[in-house]
Amino acid sequence: MARALGFSRFVLVLLALSTSVLARDAVPSEKIQAFAQPELDASAFLPEPPAFDSVLFLQDRARYEQGRSLRGTTRALKAAEDANTKILPELFSEAFGTSISREQLPELYTLIQRVRKTVSSATHKLKRAYWRMRPFVLYGDETCYPAKEASHKLQSSYPSGHSACGFAVALLLSEINPGRADKILARGVEYGQSRVICGYHWQSDVDVARVLASALMAQLHANVEFQEALARAKDEYAKHVAEQADAKP
Repeated sequence: MARALGFSRFVLVLLALSTSVLARDAVPSEKIQAFAQPELDASAFLPEPPAFDSVLFLQDRARYEQGRSLRGTTRALKAAEDANTKILPELFSEAFGTSISREQLPELYTLIQRVRKTVSSATHKLKRAYWRMRPFVLYGDETCYPAKEASHKLQSSYPSGHSACGFAVALLLSEINPGRADKILARGVEYGQSRVICGYHWQSDVDVARVLASALMAQLHANVEFQEALARAKDEYAKHVAEQADAKP
């Protein structure tokens, strides 16, 4: 009886979380443009996804089952919240050490969203090249975030776009605030693992996404427009830190 009540509470919390995330999804976003796509042929250095009858896939299956065992826990609730890439600035604020909002740090907020769109576009090119069935589809399972299941059933699993975006943002933020790089990068890794826990991705989808994110960020640093936006974000953050210090008694 107690276990049933506990699960019921979890379901209610998950429904409330899904409603909240969907509500934020529904808010029209400002017209933020991606940076010009880096001239990078990722298929030249990224491996093909493991075949379902390969030895490598055994690890994917084991990690999926491990993630599925966490359903009903607070970690699964966090994984459900991580499903919304549009609120990446908010999701990384704690690790960054201060709120990353449009109002408080507009340059940084905009830069994150532009990086997200740039990386997302690059991952979709690879998804079309390497079509792979998602784990929740293969096993006929529910995910920890049911709201997106219908729209993702026919989308390729490889590589993980969420994981690539999350790790790219982690690399960006760790450069702007190197004093908290360990916490920021840990959050970037955690963000990617949320996709495995949720059941939307295999572990190899997430692993290769981090490599892709690193390569894309390296290429973006050669983009003049990105360099200028990064400089503005760094200056803005430095001023914010100085203002916070001055405000202390």
